[in-house]
Amino acid sequence: MSLLPDQRITSALSPDAAGGPPPRLSVLEPGGLQRIRSQLSVAGEIPIIPADVRKRQERRILAEDPQWNLAPVEKLSDACMRVIVKNFEQRPILRGIPQKYRERVLSSISVDLPLPIAGPLIPDDESYWRRRAAARFKNPEPARHGKSWKRLFFELHMRETIESFIPRSPFACGAATRNLQRQPAQPVQSKMGADPLGIKQLEDLIGFSLSVLPTSGAWSITFPTAVATSGDGHTDAEDVARGREALARLISDLRLASPFVQALNLEQLRPSAPPEGVQVKATDPRPDHIDLLLLSAYLPHLTELSLVYGVRDCGINFDWKQFGMTLADAQSLSHTCLMACLRKLSIRMSGIDDDKCRLIAAALIENRSVSELDLSHNKIGDGGARGLAKVLATAGSRLTQLNLANNRIGPLGAKSIGFALADPNRGLNLRMNRIADTGGAELLTCLTRNVTLRTLDLSCNALNGPLIVPAFCALLRHASPALITVDMSCNRLGSSGVASGSSIGVDATSPGAVSVPIIGDANGLEGVKPQTGGDGDLEGKMIFEAITQNKYVTTLDLRVTELSQEYLIAIQATINEVSC
Repeated sequence: MSLLPDQRITSALSPDAAGGPPPRLSVLEPGGLQRIRSQLSVAGEIPIIPADVRKRQERRILAEDPQWNLAPVEKLSDACMRVIVKNFEQRPILRGIPQKYRERVLSSISVDLPLPIAGPLIPDDESYWRRRAAARFKNPEPARHGKSWKRLFFELHMRETIESFIPRSPFACGAATRNLQRQPAQPVQSKMGADPLGIKQLEDLIGFSLSVLPTSGAWSITFPTAVATSGDGHTDAEDVARGREALARLISDLRLASPFVQALNLEQLRPSAPPEGVQVKATDPRPDHIDLLLLSAYLPHLTELSLVYGVRDCGINFDWKQFGMTLADAQSLSHTCLMACLRKLSIRMSGIDDDKCRLIAAALIENRSVSELDLSHNKIGDGGARGLAKVLATAGSRLTQLNLANNRIGPLGAKSIGFALADPNRGLNLRMNRIADTGGAELLTCLTRNVTLRTLDLSCNALNGPLIVPAFCALLRHASPALITVDMSCNRLGSSGVASGSSIGVDATSPGAVSVPIIGDANGLEGVKPQTGGDGDLEGKMIFEAITQNKYVTTLDLRVTELSQEYLIAIQATINEVSC
């Protein structure tokens, strides 16, 4: 009977037939394996040694720990990097580390490092800031932030911080004295008298003292230390303390993000909270918001600012007082325009009326850096439009893009903007206003003298009178080569419509008539001229003849204008020729 492989060594080490004791042999002691083999060779058996026993037998060094081996010992460089990564928060070290090891350290450190450590120390490294941004924000897009992951992270971080900031006792009074670095766009010769920036008014408004240090030229902002008391005797010492703490955190984040933030897109600004225990009445004024002077002071590289004075996702706590800019907010924004190096400024859906718009316009007159202004979806009327017209007419103004869509601008405001529109302007958007036929005609007449305007949007402006079409045709004939995009949609330019079944050169009642869309693909229709006999669309004919004399307009939107389909498709075919 043959023995199993596991029983061969056991049988060799079993006691003999005489019942004597088994030999004391071990494969682990020196020479044990050879003696076992010699005994088994006598019986003609080949020993089968387990793999773990064979590995331990072949080791050069025998240790007390059977699991110990020389192979798993890590390199000294790996051990150093592991220690640096483990203790990076307590001892942040990057200087002096070779580049090949530095990249491995940055790819291994935690994304939860405190920003005061990671911000100044870790450069714009793709691996670390990309990992940190992806772990915190949803679908980050570095293309919108200068293709820099570090800038993306700090701009989105400051956006969340400012949007969640709730000023208390207004604008968080009660903090200690702090220095605010002044960063004006350039020296300004003000025309506002002895108080050019309105510092005294700002002090009375927000409850702190703001002055210029004579030695360093920095702004010194001092908050009162007295405890505020409401009209019913309520002492809000705790509110002052909370406001001081919240302001300290905000200023700390602003200082940390100062070198990296260049653009802020704030989709909400929370209003100031009333003192605890004070019930807000329906007759109380609208609460103010954060003082933007802090942003201009602590973010010297800020060039793009977009604001919405409102609250998102308010739910059952909805209140109309949470939406809209106050007069104090407008004053704060005007001071920010004087100090900051803004290039793009956008205040949308914030309830800006004529008074607030004139305050902003007064500051923009002194500003020499803002080139794009977006005040769409507000309540600006003719008074505010005249104030902005003064900005456009100011010598040295760099305003080239003006968006006033969805406001309340009438004929007088449109006329003022048309007369003041200077040559540097390249874009004008007056969509969804009330300029009517007279205002639109005067505006278009003024634009014939402009040689730099590239885009014009006058859609949805009730342009339905007899003056608008001749003025529009004159603009198309005499426009400069710069004008390439015009939008006149949703205006009643035509006096009579044509049935949707009509087609070019084919009677709608004849057999084989083909329905053509209003604005469709006009490829293959080059040189097509509509048959004008009997259709009565004089306005369409005038626009068609004017566009044939223009060789520069590549986009012309005439949807929902009650022009006949024949002329609409013929106009589109002419534009296609220019585009090709």
